Amino acid sequence: MLLARLIGRGDKVDLIEGRVVITPVSSCPVCPNWLMENRDNLVEQMLRLAGTSGFQYTSYSTGNYGKKCGAGITLQFVNRLNDEAAYTVFNVELTRKRNSQHGKAGSALPVGQFRPPARGYFVPFWKRSGLALPPRLGSFHDYMGKLKPIIFEGQFSKGERLDSKSIQPLNISSALLERRLLADTNQTKPILNPDKRHTKEPYNNTPQPQIEQGLAPNQAAGQYNYGKRLSGNEVSRGSPSPLDYPKNQTTQQWLEAYGEDD
Repeated sequence: MLLARLIGRGDKVDLIEGRVVITPVSSCPVCPNWLMENRDNLVEQMLRLAGTSGFQYTSYSTGNYGKKCGAGITLQFVNRLNDEAAYTVFNVELTRKRNSQHGKAGSALPVGQFRPPARGYFVPFWKRSGLALPPRLGSFHDYMGKLKPIIFEGQFSKGERLDSKSIQPLNISSALLERRLLADTNQTKPILNPDKRHTKEPYNNTPQPQIEQGLAPNQAAGQYNYGKRLSGNEVSRGSPSPLDYPKNQTTQQWLEAYGEDD
């Protein structure tokens, strides 16, 4: 397992604000290309070892939802722990606010474009993601791809729907991963020369690893409960932003140091 090899070498591997961060024991910088190629594998191994779910944004759609046909945006996620789908809905505006050369006030915006209300939940979600706000509220559609490299945590409100106010970047510490890996290693080691005291120890007294969870459940609903999953016009724009790591080490050097991916 790649994660175990990194930790075994003494490297620190953290998930900080939803992003993989490796601090090598050698103090040599991480090759960004190597990290991009192995990030998904590392994320899955970190989630399994930590025993927690992590949601990755995949796409979005806009539409008018519910009995009142309220305008909204649906964000699609995949749970990287088990590949199950999840989604959340935010209130947005899908019509022009004022007259312009592109159309009259109240006319529909082009497919995929939206404007979040200033007091809605979408803008706080974007800020929690650690992303800079776009120059205009009406230009979010050009920046949605920046959400893709981030691993989120959140609480389900109903079925596959995530409570929009609970979604935020996930943090997993290297200390937790090291403890879990050590516990797993100790549990799988064969016991040599067991004595009677060991064999008579009650099973219920065997130490069990503790699961450290993220957010406490937040069942508060959004301003409206609009939408169905995969409703409206699905849009996937932009591409993941490369992580900002030093670039003075080659991919080959990292491959030689860590071997090929599992």
